[in-house]
Amino acid sequence: MKKVIVMMLLMGIMLIGNAAGELEIFS
Repeated sequence: MKKVIVMMLLMGIMLIGNAAGELEIFS
């Protein structure tokens, strides 16, 4: 179960990073 939680956290961080990168490009 711990591995699943870690994977979800990593995916969330990557999604947030992509969103931040897109915001920086647009702004």
